[in-house]
Amino acid sequence: MQSLTCRPQRRFPVLNIHVVMAELAKTRPFFYSEADFQHALAWQIHEMMQDTQIRLEYPHQEGVYLDIWIPSLKVAVELKYKTKRLWAVDNGKAFYLKEQAAQNHGRYDFIKDVERIESAGRGFAIILTNEPSYWKEGSVRQSSNHYDFRIHEGRELSGELTWNDPESGSANTGDRQDPINLSGSYRLGWKDYSEIPPLPVPEIDLNSQGSHRQFRYLVVAVGDSPCLVPTQ
Repeated sequence: MQSLTCRPQRRFPVLNIHVVMAELAKTRPFFYSEADFQHALAWQIHEMMQDTQIRLEYPHQEGVYLDIWIPSLKVAVELKYKTKRLWAVDNGKAFYLKEQAAQNHGRYDFIKDVERIESAGRGFAIILTNEPSYWKEGSVRQSSNHYDFRIHEGRELSGELTWNDPESGSANTGDRQDPINLSGSYRLGWKDYSEIPPLPVPEIDLNSQGSHRQFRYLVVAVGDSPCLVPTQ
C-alpha cells in the first residue's frame, strides 16, 4: 500500500486535493456537466497555486488526453462526474441534472483513469456523484460480470481487473472489454462533497425534484511523491 503521509522536507508544493475539493464545494456544490467540473476544478487549483500552470486535455500519448495536467509538478488529474436525476438551483436559476445509467461502465471508466495516470507517472483520479450505488457495496455476487470493477467504500483495487464474461455483448460492456491492469494497490475511501437543498419552486413538486441530493467523491492518488497525495 502506498504511503499517505507528506514529507515536508521535499521541495514540492503540497497539492492536497481534499482541500481543493472543499474550497470548490463552497461555490460549486454541483456541476452542469463533466466538462463544467473539469474547468471549475482546474480554475480552483489555479486560484490556490497561482504560480502553477494548468493544461486541459493535455496530449499524453497518441490518442490519449489527460483531463488536467500540471507541468511543473508533473501531476495528472482525471475526472468523472455521474449524476442521478435531480433538480438543483444555482444563482436563482433551476437546473436539471439528468439520470446517467450504466454505472458498470462508469466504474470501469474510473478505474481506467487510474491505469492512465499510472502510465503518466503520478496524479489523481476523481469521481464525483450523487449516485449511492457507486459508494455502497450492495449485494453483488462474485459471479457478477462487473464484480472486479466495484469501487465502493473500503474496496482495495489492484492487479488485473476483468469482466467475468467480456464477450457478453455491447449491451453490457460496450467497447470496454479489455482488462485493466493496475501496478499499484489502492484502498478506496469516499468523502462528502455537498448536500443540495430542495428547490423553493412550487411548480416543481418534491417528488419530481429527485431524492439523491448528497454528492460524494472518491480520490485515488497515484505515484510515489507523498507531498502530492491527499491527507486522509
